Amino acid sequence: MSKPIQSKPIQSPQQPVSRIIKGTQTFWHDLFVSDVQTMKKNVSYKKVQPQIEHYEHKHTFHSHDRVGKPNKYTVPIGGHFHEIKVTTDENGKPKAVCGPALRKVQSKGKYGLQKTVIEPVTFEHPMRDGADAIETDTHTHLMEYKFSEELHPTTGAVPISDAPQVPHELRSEIKEI
Repeated sequence: MSKPIQSKPIQSPQQPVSRIIKGTQTFWHDLFVSDVQTMKKNVSYKKVQPQIEHYEHKHTFHSHDRVGKPNKYTVPIGGHFHEIKVTTDENGKPKAVCGPALRKVQSKGKYGLQKTVIEPVTFEHPMRDGADAIETDTHTHLMEYKFSEELHPTTGAVPISDAPQVPHELRSEIKEI
């Protein structure tokens, strides 16, 4: 017969343990809105005959996404976006500096695989020669600081208190898929 294993009770450490508790992280989110500027957009269906139109527009920029990851670009409008650099002014207030218009383009990468590349917004005019053959949209915006807020990262799970409630009499009619 084997002897029963006797275990000693685990003693808690004498000094407090410093732990990071999940769900308690917070981050600061800053919102910026740009001024209205004119952008160039090719509205032609024919690649050899670009038809460039001018449209007024503006962008918003969130310094972080909802999970706390820092953003680098504005929200895309009209097929383009801008790179933003956030600093502080002499009063300690957040300040954003906007770069020229950019867009994402698919190109062939290594081994023929598709690769997404960020490049300046340019339009080729195949019927023109020299410096007139390529038109570039270099507009920028002045970014206005709106507000900051302290946020908690979201996990995608809906808290029970926010979940839609199904009346008890309808629960039998709900079928699982």
